[in-house]
Amino acid sequence: MAALAQITPQQEAIREALASLSLPEGVALQAVELRENSFGEPSWFIIYAVAPIHLSDEDRAKQLSDLIDDTLRALDRLDLPLFEYVDFVVA
Repeated sequence: MAALAQITPQQEAIREALASLSLPEGVALQAVELRENSFGEPSWFIIYAVAPIHLSDEDRAKQLSDLIDDTLRALDRLDLPLFEYVDFVVA
C-alpha cells in the first residue's frame, strides 16, 4: 500500500513546476493525480482548492482563468506525454 502513495518522478516534476507559480489569494494546490479522463486515456489532473474571498465573480473568474493559463504554460515546458487538466474544488 505504501508503494501506491509514493510520488512518481513526473508528479515531482509537475509539483516543482507549479511551485513557481504565484497563486491567487485563497487558492492552494490540493493534488496532482494520474487518472483516466472521460475518454479513458491516462491524464494528469491538477487540482486546486479554492476558498471564498471578497472579490466580484468577474474578478475571481479572471484570476482562475489566468491560473489555468499559467498552469498549462508551466506544464508545457515539461513536455509531458499525457494530457493535463486543471480542476478546482471548494476549500
